[in-house]
Amino acid sequence: MSPGPLTSPRLRRISGLKNLHLVTCYIGWKMTGGFARKNASHDRRCKTVHLTRRAQRVIEEINSAAFKLRHELLDDVQRPTFARVYAC
Repeated sequence: MSPGPLTSPRLRRISGLKNLHLVTCYIGWKMTGGFARKNASHDRRCKTVHLTRRAQRVIEEINSAAFKLRHELLDDVQRPTFARVYAC
């Protein structure tokens, strides 16, 4: 998903969140058991962000539901319609 360690500054850049908002998210994510912050092996000043097993299960459930929904929505769309849409 992410090449190399996902540090807080990198997560801020990727998400576009300001530091204060990211800290608020950290608190919520940590309270729900969604992630853990650990000391970075490459730089003692940094922390890395890691999804917990619980968060990975939730993400798998979300992806599964999205996959099913996508197929439900697109089952009735005929292939020539896709060809026109993607030809643009």
